[in-house]
Amino acid sequence: MSNLEPADRIIKNVFGKFGWNADWDAVFKVWEKVVGKNISKFARAREIGPGQLIVEVSNNYVWHQLYLDRRQLVKKINEYFGYPLVRTIKFELKSMKV
Repeated sequence: MSNLEPADRIIKNVFGKFGWNADWDAVFKVWEKVVGKNISKFARAREIGPGQLIVEVSNNYVWHQLYLDRRQLVKKINEYFGYPLVRTIKFELKSMKV
């Protein structure tokens, strides 16, 4: 019986020790699916760290709506990945080109 471990598991374990998760990059790709095409024009996932997603929002109206929906957004993201990748979302009001 082989003691070899799949490379992707080794990489996830090594990076996980430093607080980096390979699925983090995928959050940026699924953001539009989670919030919808219209909202994604005014809000974009900018950065992710251990458990926290930072989202840039272009106006107060969208910021307020996303803030009210934040728990549901966390739930949708985590359901997409099948485990709790994101615990909180921080929204930052920024000037964005849409």
